[in-house]
Amino acid sequence: MQDPLSKALGYIFLDVKHGPRFAEFVPAFFMIKGEAVKDVRYDEFYDSTNGFREESDFQQGVKKAGYKLVFNPYFYVYHIPIEEGGDRGVSLSRRIFGKSRANTYFSFKWYSRPRAIWYVLVSSIILILYSPNSALEVMRGIKDGIKEYRLRLTRQGKFQ
Repeated sequence: MQDPLSKALGYIFLDVKHGPRFAEFVPAFFMIKGEAVKDVRYDEFYDSTNGFREESDFQQGVKKAGYKLVFNPYFYVYHIPIEEGGDRGVSLSRRIFGKSRANTYFSFKWYSRPRAIWYVLVSSIILILYSPNSALEVMRGIKDGIKEYRLRLTRQGKFQ
């Protein structure tokens, strides 16, 4: 069974009460067999300072290759944080823009148009409620995400 909230919203909302189960997405730290990812690569679009959705994109590639994602809340990973990197040097408005842009690109890349529009709409509402002063950044992120997706299709010869 997949987590219904994660499936409906496209974000990871997994509780730990119900044990291992199939999931639409799993948290950022995950383990995978090498054979499952021999043909899956990170999309160069996600090479940015604030990285958002790159793990979800990678996981979608794994699922497209015929594997299932299983969330096991009883598996522990110990992470020793590095002292630099991530969002530390990026302003809130820049992070909101990056999240909006990446989520828009991701949604149109992996989902049908109606579902992608749903995800972009819901994520935009969440981002605007989180940071009302960044509403223009959210809108700019949507515009740039769609532009990047169309450029990708043009490079692949699928969009004229």
